[in-house]
Amino acid sequence: MKPLSSLNSQIRQISDNSGTKSQHKEQLEIWADHFSALAVAPENQIIIDQNTIIPEPYTECYQIPTWEVITTALKSTPNKKSPGIDTIPSEFWKLVQDEEQPTSILAKLIHKLVLSAWNGGTISNKNNTSIVVPIPKKGDLTD
Repeated sequence: MKPLSSLNSQIRQISDNSGTKSQHKEQLEIWADHFSALAVAPENQIIIDQNTIIPEPYTECYQIPTWEVITTALKSTPNKKSPGIDTIPSEFWKLVQDEEQPTSILAKLIHKLVLSAWNGGTISNKNNTSIVVPIPKKGDLTD
């Protein structure tokens, strides 16, 4: 697996919104500004008041996840995809997908993690982190 630090050496210069080219440390700020701008709603977008919308309840969300539900979710996870920040590929987690009950150490751990998140109502920051890898298009890589 290629370490993320190698990305710094591949991108020489990039330009901010004003066209000013920069390197290294400033690149992080430019990328952060760029992706923050993508995440913010445009000014002309209509914002719906969420207090006026009453969603239908998902009754299946009231039940504690069973081992069967967990293994069904594991089976639907795609193979040969880039792992997350934990660097663990989905094929590793799928090693327990055919167990009828969580009997192996890995299955018991997965079951415990899911129930802990369910009962606690929170997911640890380590499991709630994403990595964005910009893939430049052909042409001038400084744009």
